[in-house]
Amino acid sequence: QEGYVHTNQHTFLRIVCSTMAELAVASPRSPQSAGQDPHISSLAAGEPPMMQSLDEVLEIPESVQDLQFVSRDFLDGRGKFEAVHNAMLSRSLMSGSFECTTSVGSVMRYEGTFLNNPHTERPTPSGQGVRTNPDGSTYSGQWKDGLYDGHGEWKACSPSCESFLGEWKKRRKHGFGVQKFANGDSYEGDWANGKFQDRGKYV
Repeated sequence: QEGYVHTNQHTFLRIVCSTMAELAVASPRSPQSAGQDPHISSLAAGEPPMMQSLDEVLEIPESVQDLQFVSRDFLDGRGKFEAVHNAMLSRSLMSGSFECTTSVGSVMRYEGTFLNNPHTERPTPSGQGVRTNPDGSTYSGQWKDGLYDGHGEWKACSPSCESFLGEWKKRRKHGFGVQKFANGDSYEGDWANGKFQDRGKYV
């Protein structure tokens, strides 16, 4: 329960403390000989932490009050974004979505976590998110500095079956991954800087 030590840990530690308290029966300061709660008395007597009571109610911190919702259009009129962020941190990790319109009118949409000053800067995808690209393809996975980085999946726009599921580094396939090509072929194995590398199987 909130404010208490976890039940499993509590049960285990209470057994240990009770055992140690029993070992102290012969001591002149033994709380049992005085008819007192052994844990309360050991706390008062300045006993080691293992001998102190686990039934103390901890103080509950005040609820977070500095979360702020931000919604604005980009200055060039080519997009907008909405996010929730920590108002006390200018570059806190935010969760939300944003859209950008290209010069030819196509729209890119991102939903997930990102970093930026929400009042003055464009958002930079960072953490976990999903982006729908102007060509209809999508990427769902990890991001760093606005680029695919980590584990993620890219899928081409329907009706194409082309996709890649695996590791990325700076938007390039890097590590282990499975590539399915539009013609039905597939490659499963290692990648380095976007190219087949070392071990792999092409079918």
